[in-house]
This record gives sequence, structure tokens and C-alpha cells, in this order.
Amino acid sequence: MSKRRASVVFDHFYIPDNGEEVCKARCKYCPLEMSFNRKATSNLLNHMKRKHASIPLDPISSLTKQWSPLPTLSVPQPKKWHSTDASQTQADRALVNLVAGEQLPVSIVESPLFLAFMRETQPAYNVPSRAHFANTLVCQQYRLLHGRLEALVRAAQSVCLTVDTWTGERGGAYTAVTGHLIVDYAVRSVLFSCRRVRGRQTGEDILNYCESVLAVYNMPGKIAIVVSDNAPRAAAPAGVPAPRGRHRRRRR
Repeated sequence: MSKRRASVVFDHFYIPDNGEEVCKARCKYCPLEMSFNRKATSNLLNHMKRKHASIPLDPISSLTKQWSPLPTLSVPQPKKWHSTDASQTQADRALVNLVAGEQLPVSIVESPLFLAFMRETQPAYNVPSRAHFANTLVCQQYRLLHGRLEALVRAAQSVCLTVDTWTGERGGAYTAVTGHLIVDYAVRSVLFSCRRVRGRQTGEDILNYCESVLAVYNMPGKIAIVVSDNAPRAAAPAGVPAPRGRHRRRRR
């Protein structure tokens, strides 16, 4: 059989292996089927020259070596950012701002969908664990913002405070201290503190809260005026030390 198949043209046809000398061969490149004699392959060669002249009649083994596919190029994975890289730090801060600003659960950093999203958009970013996000990144962002507020207070000649208490949609009570100041001829309004109040809150409680906020930002000597709502328990902040200031109650 090996002698019968000595012609290279056999590599371009489907030939039955039935041992018959005269049989039919089907072209591998078109539907044509033709009879041929194993001892005479001229009709097969003529078909290849007429219909498939662009296909070399070299042995398939040599064609394979000649037309071997290009090696697959593997795309290298980008190197992960180090924790001290500027890009990693910037991305961490942006993630904290996103979670805090949209009030998202901290567990989002471990969500499979979020991790897949980060792999597609920025595979070099090291997504923090839930513990690292809550115990480290949030604290770092707090210190950063706290430092910026301290710088504003130092740059301002005086500060006006607004003390407000309200009840949320779900029944929880809140108290907030907002500051209004002028820095570089621009009016700035900032939130110094906001807390949720559990249980009954007296005017003295509000006063103590305001004094603690003033102490944190070293503001007692810069308070020009304190504005609060007209609730009886909110009148106590009038006692906030403000040697050059006064207290006003606003109507709701």
C-alpha cells in the first residue's frame, strides 16, 4: 500500500483504503469526486492544476513545516501596584469616597462582581480587603479631611456655626455642627461633625457635643455667632464659649 500511495497528489484527496486498484477519490478542497487508477494519477494531478493551482503539490509534511502557525503570544499581566505607589493611593482614596458618598456597604470590596469589574478596568489595582478598607483606608481618609478642615479654620479670621437637630425618615435623631467661614475672599461651608443620637437628648447634651467639636478643631476663640433651631433643647449651645460672638435661634 505504501508503494501505491507514493504520489504526493494522494495527500490532497480522500482515497478509500479498500485495496481496489480502481476506485473513486474525493477532493479535499471541493465536492468533486472522480474515478482513478492507483497506478495512474494524471487525472488527479490535472484536477489540482486546473482547479487548485494556488495549492502547492509538496508533501503535506513539508507544507506543515513551511506554513506552521505563528506561536501564540501571551499577553503579560500588568504588575500589581505597590501600596506606596501614587496610583494605588489615589485609587484607594477614590474608592473610599465612592463607598462613603453613595453610602454603599463596605462588603462591596469583596463582591465577585466588583472584583471582576476592577480586573477588567484596572487590573494593576490591588483591591483592599474588607478589614483593611474599614480599619486603615477609612481612617487615613478621615485624617486627611480632618487636616484640611483644621487648615481652613486656621486660615479664617472667624467662624460661624450652625447647630441643627432633626429626625430622620426612619425615626433616628441626629445632631450636626456646620461651619461657615471666609478664606481667600471665598465663603466656605463645611460639616464639622454629625452624629446619631440615641435616647432623649437635653440641651446640656447638645452643649457638650458642640464644645467637643470646638476643641477638636481648636475653634473656641474664633466663634463669631452660633445659630440653632428653635427647639427648647437646642437653646443650650448659647453657652458655647464665644468671647466675641453671640447666639441666635432660627425659626423653622
